[in-house]
Amino acid sequence: MGFIRSQFKRDARGALRKYYGLALLVCLFACLIEWQIGDIVHSPIINMDSLANSCLNFVRNIIGRLIDGEFYTPVHTQLWIEQNQITFDVTQSRELVILSAIILLLIIYSIYVKGPFLVGINRFFLLGRATTEEETPVSNEEKALDLSKSEDAESNKAKRPKLRELFFAFKNNYRHCGVTMFLSQFYVVLWMLLFLVPEIILFVVSHYISFSFLVLLIIILLLSIGSVIIGTIKELEYSMIPFLLAENPKLERQAAFRMSKAMTMDFKRNMFLLRLSFIPWRIVALIPSALTFGASRLLLSPYIYATKAEMYVYLKEHAIAYRGIDKREFIDE
Repeated sequence: MGFIRSQFKRDARGALRKYYGLALLVCLFACLIEWQIGDIVHSPIINMDSLANSCLNFVRNIIGRLIDGEFYTPVHTQLWIEQNQITFDVTQSRELVILSAIILLLIIYSIYVKGPFLVGINRFFLLGRATTEEETPVSNEEKALDLSKSEDAESNKAKRPKLRELFFAFKNNYRHCGVTMFLSQFYVVLWMLLFLVPEIILFVVSHYISFSFLVLLIIILLLSIGSVIIGTIKELEYSMIPFLLAENPKLERQAAFRMSKAMTMDFKRNMFLLRLSFIPWRIVALIPSALTFGASRLLLSPYIYATKAEMYVYLKEHAIAYRGIDKREFIDE
């Protein structure tokens, strides 16, 4: 079977019939841990506009003096800063300290809380996926036993995911899972900076060197698009890491990145199209979202998580068959 989006969704719907209510509870928990940094940095404690303008003006003045050739030695630089009084006032200094502390806390939160929980959430949906004969090989002896329907029902019930799976990473190589998840997200940001940093420099330099507005706009637009594209590609490339850790939390960090890259090779376009295929559902869920305080979007989340689990299993089997990945690397021994 090839990469068939409709098949993944069909299997996901079939699996969710067993535990949709429990999956909703898990997704509600996922929403709580996926809070955004913007909710903090835009709080009344920090005046981000003032702080950003001060930083931008400082960088702009530095680059302007560099272009004019006024910096020759560190002494010249220090004299210029003192003469032009390029400093942060007390309020801005306090805001900078608070922002730095918040960023540090978010890093700690991402490593020790968010990352391990994301591994547990993906494990929950991975265990909850539909079971077929091809996915669970049966020995000849078991076939000869002719198991009854009641025994099959008990077996299926036993395979239903439990809420305790959310805490799986906390009990299995906790710090390793958290750091690996954090690095997978941090690397995406670094790749995006390859385009964002030149964009910021170009924007600042444009205040001192005459550029055509249209040319400047086109360059900044192309750099922004490039940043989004490279960020999306790398995010898709690393997207299998939480599933890999959910199956084998002892998997080495380098191996996790290598296996995720191999699994998603030649499939990023299909994965992206699968992600886009949920847009109509998101639009439908967005309409009543204002009246239900986001509850309608929450109803869609289990469907998305379960579909990703189905996709992972396909990519895993394909990687074992065609990418030369040892099946034992997926197993926690």
